[in-house]
Parts: sequence; structure tokens; C-alpha cells
Amino acid sequence: DFVSLMIWLNRGSTFVQNNETLRRMTSISLSSFKTEGRGYIWPMALKGWTEKPILGWGQENFNYIFNANYNPAMWGQESWFDRAHNVYLDWLVAGGAVGLLAYLFLYVWFLVAVWKSDLSIAEKSVLPGLLGAYAVHNIFVFDNLASYAFFFALLGLGSMLSSGLSDRQSGKTLLGK
Repeated sequence: DFVSLMIWLNRGSTFVQNNETLRRMTSISLSSFKTEGRGYIWPMALKGWTEKPILGWGQENFNYIFNANYNPAMWGQESWFDRAHNVYLDWLVAGGAVGLLAYLFLYVWFLVAVWKSDLSIAEKSVLPGLLGAYAVHNIFVFDNLASYAFFFALLGLGSMLSSGLSDRQSGKTLLGK
């Protein structure tokens, strides 16, 4: 997007440097990533997944992987991680390949529901864009109540679309008038 590009190109400007959020965003680099928590945690999660690849370790059991695979180079980081700080790795660890595939199926199901619906092409473009933004967001965080509310709202919309409640040809609308 144009605004992001302009901020990146002007990362040395006073405006960007005086804004903590913009300064942090423009200082992200792959070399610093390797020495931050996620650079240590993600390989631990993958290693733990290889020990129980089909059904995983179960919900809330990342601490077993963290304790077994602790990297002493993390001494400057948090002393304890209960999640991989990546939703996809969290599902891979907790539910194994089966759990991750089930989670990813929800994305596919939503996309199919949107594209099979009678929405306009603009609406069919915006909704996958929202899901795409959520999917990218999930690479760097773990889900919480606020992000799940957004995801479940999208899934609810997908359910409504797949059941035909938005059928414009029959005169129905989203508000039922």
C-alpha cells in the first residue's frame, strides 16, 4: 500500500523517528528477528511438533515443548513462553497436522462460501481481503478473545452466505426487509 511504502521510504525522517509505533515498524529486520523471541520459539515449536506430528500435544501444552527445547541463547528474553507466537504453529503443536488442517479448512470454507454467494464482485473481493489480513496477522501473534471475535464474525457471515440468507434474487436482504 502507498502509505506504508511512503513511511518506509521516510523511515529516517523526524516524523517517523518521533512516533514510537512507526519507528518500531520501520526498524524491523530479519537479522534482529533471529535474536528475538520468535526466532528462538518457532524452531522449538517445529521440533516439538515432530515428536507428535499427527494429533499434537493438546491445548495449553506448549510449555512441555518450551521446557524440553529451551535454548540458553534466550537468556535476554522472557523466561517463559506458553505459546509459539504464531497461530499456525500453535495449532500444529496443539492439534498436530490434523488440528492445523482443520483450522485451515475454516479459511477455505469461508472463501468458498463467499465466492458461491450472490454478493457483488466488490464484496467478494473485500471479504477475502479481510480474511487475508487476519491470516497475515496470525503469523506473528497468538489468538486471543479479541482476534477470535473477528474470526468468528467472519465465519458467521460465511455461514449466513452459505445458507442463502443473503439471496438478493428472492428479495431478502441482510436485515430481512
